[in-house]
Amino acid sequence: MRFAVAPWPASLKLTSAACTITLGLAALVLYHVLSITPRINPALAWLTLLPLLILLTSALYIIRGYRIEGTTLIIERPCFSTRIPLTGLVSARLDPAACKGSLRLRGNSGLFSFSGLYSSKTLGRYRLYATDSRCAVVIVLPQRTVVITPELPHALLEYLRGQLPH
Repeated sequence: MRFAVAPWPASLKLTSAACTITLGLAALVLYHVLSITPRINPALAWLTLLPLLILLTSALYIIRGYRIEGTTLIIERPCFSTRIPLTGLVSARLDPAACKGSLRLRGNSGLFSFSGLYSSKTLGRYRLYATDSRCAVVIVLPQRTVVITPELPHALLEYLRGQLPH
């Protein structure tokens, strides 16, 4: 069963646009500076590509949707998927405030998505695969907690209730 990702809120659109423009301009400025500076080490030419590499890498991690196949949650990305076994599911609940007060430990916090390892007082350490936190579904597993943001969180929760043993 496939579940669409929640639409991007204005804040994610604005952050993504601003970062895309900034990284593009940074690449142009670096190219210009490196091309007109005499006696610069040619090995530094790769710096021109760094902002574009950041942009491309972030684009590869865009969350396109969620699928549940058997007892596995699949986070769909443009070129790959992340598989999360739901075996031993402890609980799943809608919690629009799940991400409030969270600290990003590793990952992306606004360039095309919110994804990575985060921490909060209420959830502890958790994996986030999100676009709009207002649709946050907290999935608690024996070894970890995962937060996703399907467009129709109630539909995903109903599906989990009907398909997975409690």
